[in-house]
Amino acid sequence: MLSWSIYVIGILALVVGFYPQVSAWFSSYNQSLIVENYNAQLAHARPSAEEQLRQAREYNDALSAGVVLESNARVASGVGTSSNADLKYNNILRVNSQGLMARLKVPSVDIDIPVYHGTSDAVLLKGSGHLEGSHLPVGGPSTRSVLTAHRGLASSTMFTNLDKVKESDTFSIEVFGEVLVYRVRDIKVIAPEDTDTLKV
Repeated sequence: MLSWSIYVIGILALVVGFYPQVSAWFSSYNQSLIVENYNAQLAHARPSAEEQLRQAREYNDALSAGVVLESNARVASGVGTSSNADLKYNNILRVNSQGLMARLKVPSVDIDIPVYHGTSDAVLLKGSGHLEGSHLPVGGPSTRSVLTAHRGLASSTMFTNLDKVKESDTFSIEVFGEVLVYRVRDIKVIAPEDTDTLKV
């Protein structure tokens, strides 16, 4: 009986010990399926990819971007306002009903995750979120898009290895058939209330 109990405890210890790795693998696998199907879903996007990119640039031009950390909040929130009420944030750069917007790749640390509208807890459990109130990630002068993701989750890797990114590394955002490539030129660790670095 004692040897049987030791055997069961040993199995439980293995299960608990390997849970984070197995869970992260399944999460990464699910995210890879989503990003692999991203381009296929673009063909069925309505309005068309070209029209949504046009709307996104128009939205950015009309946006008075801003980001603040409100009292008792744990994350910054977007406070940008649009001068064009016809351009609805949640309807632009929307590939599917889940709000899939783009694909973020950071090759140096093996990040390849989907980007969704918003930064709710539900969004951040399945990928990266775009902070509403910051510019949509379609590039252009005088714009700043804020993308967020979790670090240190037991169930998913997401931005866990972001601290290993070095200056001169590149990352890309695939958005509605366009690929925007950026080079890291500065790395900062900022306090949650320091939202100035998130502004244009």
